[in-house]
Amino acid sequence: MNNNIFYILIFILTPFFAFAQKDTLLELGVNKKIISERHKEANNEASLLRKKNNTSAYKKTSSLPFFDDFSQQEYYPDGSKWIDNAVYINSNYAVDPISYGVATFDGLDSTGYPYNFISSTAQGVADYLTSRTIDLSNPTDSVYLSFYYQPQGLGDKPETSDSLKVEFFRLSDSTWVRKWAAGGSALQSFKQVMIPVDTAFQKTNFQFRFKNYATLSGNFDHWNVDYVYLND
Repeated sequence: MNNNIFYILIFILTPFFAFAQKDTLLELGVNKKIISERHKEANNEASLLRKKNNTSAYKKTSSLPFFDDFSQQEYYPDGSKWIDNAVYINSNYAVDPISYGVATFDGLDSTGYPYNFISSTAQGVADYLTSRTIDLSNPTDSVYLSFYYQPQGLGDKPETSDSLKVEFFRLSDSTWVRKWAAGGSALQSFKQVMIPVDTAFQKTNFQFRFKNYATLSGNFDHWNVDYVYLND
C-alpha cells in the first residue's frame, strides 16, 4: 500500500518539478535587468518624451574627439554617439574594468531575450555597436581608434568559433570593411587595441562598429568593451 502511494505521488509531482526546472533554464537565457527596465520605461511618459525631444540632436555628425567610457547609468548606449541598442551597458560583467562601466556583447537582443528561440545551437552575428557619423574630412594628424576589450568577464566564455570584430564603413562602395578581430577565449585582463584610420576612410561621414559572433539562443559568449576613443 505504501509503495502505491509513493508511485502515485511521483506521478503527480513530476510535471511540477519539470516545469520548475524549465522555468529556471529560461531565466538563465535572458537579461532580467533589461526586461524589467523596459517595462518601467514603457510606463514612464517623462522618459519617452525626453527621448523624443533628443531625436533631432542625435542626427548630427560628431567631430573629433569621439569618446565613450560607458559610465552612464542607463543600460542602453548613449544615443548621441551610437545608433543601435543591442549591447548592454553595465558595471557588473567586467573584471577590473578600465572605467566604471562597459559595453557587454552577448547572444541577447535589445529587449533582453535571445535572438533565436528555435535552435539552441544557432550561431551568427549577434550584437552591433555602431557609431554615429563622425567628420574626419580635415584631421590635423594621423587618426587612430583605440579601445579596451575583455572576453568572458564574469559571464560566459566565448568559444574559439565566437569572435569580436571591428569594421569601418567605406563610402565609395557602401560596404563595411573588417579592420580587427579577436577569437573567443577564457577570461583575460583588458587589452588595448589601436587601429589606424587610413586616408581612404577619412571622410565627412565616417562610421565604425563593433559586432560579435555568438550562440544566439541565450545569455552566452560575453565580451566587454571599454574606453572607446577616436582622435587625431
